[in-house]
Amino acid sequence: MRFVHITVHEVLGTIGPDEGETVLLDDPDSGIWACLTKDPNQHCEDSDQSLAISMMLLRGVTGDGPEGSFGKRLAKETEMIRAEREPRKKGRTYLVLRREGEIEDWEPHAEREVDEFVLRLNGAPRMQIREVSRSIFSALVLSLALVVEHPLKIDRYCDSVVFNRDDGKKVFAMVLDASGSVTVATSFPNRAAEAVGKMFRIMARLNDLTRVLKLFTASLESAEDRLRSFQAGWAALEIFVNKVFSQYEEEFFTELESDDLPKAHSSYITRIRTVMNDKYRLTDRFSLIASRLAPEHADEDVDRFIAAKKSRDALAHGQNEDEASLPVDTVQELLKRYLERHSTGSIRN
Repeated sequence: MRFVHITVHEVLGTIGPDEGETVLLDDPDSGIWACLTKDPNQHCEDSDQSLAISMMLLRGVTGDGPEGSFGKRLAKETEMIRAEREPRKKGRTYLVLRREGEIEDWEPHAEREVDEFVLRLNGAPRMQIREVSRSIFSALVLSLALVVEHPLKIDRYCDSVVFNRDDGKKVFAMVLDASGSVTVATSFPNRAAEAVGKMFRIMARLNDLTRVLKLFTASLESAEDRLRSFQAGWAALEIFVNKVFSQYEEEFFTELESDDLPKAHSSYITRIRTVMNDKYRLTDRFSLIASRLAPEHADEDVDRFIAAKKSRDALAHGQNEDEASLPVDTVQELLKRYLERHSTGSIRN
């Protein structure tokens, strides 16, 4: 059985193509495709149909009735969903990610075939599919944010996982369970699409920083909830610092040693490393990373890091913090700069 996972997010902070689509990724071997577009509806058909079927199931109208066949009622319900969403999409830019591949068929709790559709209840591996896609999406969003070089926010527009049987019928797997900021849009030239693709290939290889990328994406997705956005962003930044510190500590101490110096010098350096091994504060760690990766910004960035940490500590100790003044942009900007420089090994002015 073949799956297709499509997720569409509104992008606040960049202006996409006036018409058509700007393709960012196109890798048939891995089944990954992504673009920026002004018209998201063509990519939301499966999501809209899935939502429409869910609403119809809740009303108990999955068979033929006085309003016509199931297919006709599904089309009507889908059109109503799109009509309600239409005012939101005008003039805006959307990021589309499509991932497809093969999976083993599963045994549903119940199944019913209606017209050219197959409805299945529970059992589908949608969570596992979305988890893999989430890592890819996080790398894509960060790549776009780095290329745009301006504050970027994202808001989910639609998301669907649909399956296709070998006989060509589309399988909708249903699940029954209970369950303020200003962004200035900047232009997105066509030549930037190649840069996003190149950056994505770099970010997708950061397997040891997958959690960091996911938290960074969560921070961008929480634009309307500054507290949540700050907490996710800070968590990503703190994990990043602790993950990569040892690499830059090693570089730093290696430079202090030399074959021309007395053995006592090396012994002293070794002693310092041993004593300090478990005594570095988070700010100490960030300071070293900043001095290695962005020396031209290090002093300013350390001050910004300390200020952001004070806000984080105040929240952790239950103090009242004005959510509107939380340094969300600061944390996201620091993450962008040091993730990029760590991953590419570049030092830019």
